[in-house]
Amino acid sequence: MKTIKRFAVFAVACLLTTQAQGQVLGLPVAGDAGPGVAGDMAVSGGLVIGDDLNLYGGRFSYNTMNELELFGDLGLVDPDRGDTGFGFQAGGKYSLYIPDFVPEVAIRGSLGYANLDQRIGPEKIDIDIWTVTGGGLISHAIDEM
Repeated sequence: MKTIKRFAVFAVACLLTTQAQGQVLGLPVAGDAGPGVAGDMAVSGGLVIGDDLNLYGGRFSYNTMNELELFGDLGLVDPDRGDTGFGFQAGGKYSLYIPDFVPEVAIRGSLGYANLDQRIGPEKIDIDIWTVTGGGLISHAIDEM
């Protein structure tokens, strides 16, 4: 039984760490795993406050079909020891149908880019950062709203 508890604690710690690092340069997932309605569009904004940098941005999403949502983010990356730079992220979420499984499940992936200036001593260095993320989402509605 001790082994199962240790494994469960380790698994939860890994999941929390992965979630914290998985959205380094993009807005959070901020949505459920369920399918949408083909043709729906949405605009949203968000911010991420971090130890080393802050992110400010907006997202446009479009459901090309019920199961597939495409999105694009545009925003600013503000490092603690540097100048604010430009960033973007593009990706998609595909909702999966699993028979006899109550929660909704989806897979999500994105590609992001940011450019910023970082101060190291008296020097200012131009930095380009590319990110690729992939992950799974599980959600369950608790009411009909």
